[in-house]
Amino acid sequence: MENGKLKIKVTAPPEGGKANDAVRKLFSKTLKVPISSVEIVKGETSRDKIVAIFAENIDKVEEKLLQLVADLQS
Repeated sequence: MENGKLKIKVTAPPEGGKANDAVRKLFSKTLKVPISSVEIVKGETSRDKIVAIFAENIDKVEEKLLQLVADLQS
């Protein structure tokens, strides 16, 4: 976490959408949701992005994300 934002780093280059795909895959794998449920809604060509996660059980996804952030901060 940095300044209230989740900071992640991917190794894919920011060309041809490769970095955006890597971000989507990372969230998909970490939160155990289909990659089609992860969408970059703002910042496709920017380092700063807003990512939306769509899931039937969004409470469970939110719980996983909050636990991940808590683990990273400790």
